[in-house]
Order: sequence, then C-alpha cells, then structure tokens
Amino acid sequence: MPRPLEQASFDPSRPVIVCKAINTNGRRLRPGDLFNWRRYAVDQRRVRQLFDMGKLRHQGHNEEAPIEEADLAIDVVAPAADPAEPLPKTLFDPSDIDPAPEGDELDELEAIDSMNDLRDIAEREGADLAVSKVKQREAIRANRAATSAVD
Repeated sequence: MPRPLEQASFDPSRPVIVCKAINTNGRRLRPGDLFNWRRYAVDQRRVRQLFDMGKLRHQGHNEEAPIEEADLAIDVVAPAADPAEPLPKTLFDPSDIDPAPEGDELDELEAIDSMNDLRDIAEREGADLAVSKVKQREAIRANRAATSAVD
C-alpha cells in the first residue's frame, strides 16, 4: 500500500506513531502508541529506517490521540539548586568503587593488571581464587593477613 504524499519522507520534528509492533530499548510498543524516540535515545537514522520500512508513521492532523508537550520534551535533569540538597538517584553507585587500600595494603597487587598474574600469585600463596581482579586482590590480601596472624 503506497504512502500518502504527505508522509513520503521522515520529518524529525513531527510526532511519530507506531504502525507495527516494535521492541526498542527494552520497551514493547504496539500499533497506535506514540513513539517518543528522543526520550528512548534512539538514533534518528534508525527511526528513519523504521519509518521507511512502514513500522512508523507521522501522526496525522485529524487523529484523536493528543500529544502532550511532556511527551515531546527531552528529559534533562537539572542540577540541585542547594549544594546541601542531595542529587537525584543515578545509575552510578559510589559503593561499586573499590575503596583505596590503606597503609600497608599499598602493595604490588595494585600494579598488577592481569588476572592471570593475580591467579598465579594466589595459587603460589594458597589463596582462594576469585572471578574479578578486585575480589582476587582481596582474597590474596586476606590470605596474607591470615598467614601473618598465624606466624
């Protein structure tokens, strides 16, 4: 079925409606849903491809589905006005960062960036094996601490 002339080309400034069900960024969109591709961080080139394949179309002037300005806006998190006010929750969690070793723990393990080398040291010293470099360093240090406590 040919497209009407008014929808022959994709216009990024116009709202887009889903014609055929699609999955994007973990969201299932059904026919008739408004596709706010800017909010979903979908590349304009990909939206144009979906449009050209007939999976998307521009919302017509006589359609009943109203478009709210909030749906067209790009989400931007403004910084907190008061420095004492906490920042909004982000995907980054500071507790995920390995704390810097203190005092005597500043050893050669921090300089080793190869998991194979860390495992060789662990096997030589009888430490447990771990899956990550951080955990492997911790296991070696714990083994060294336990060994020095016994001596």
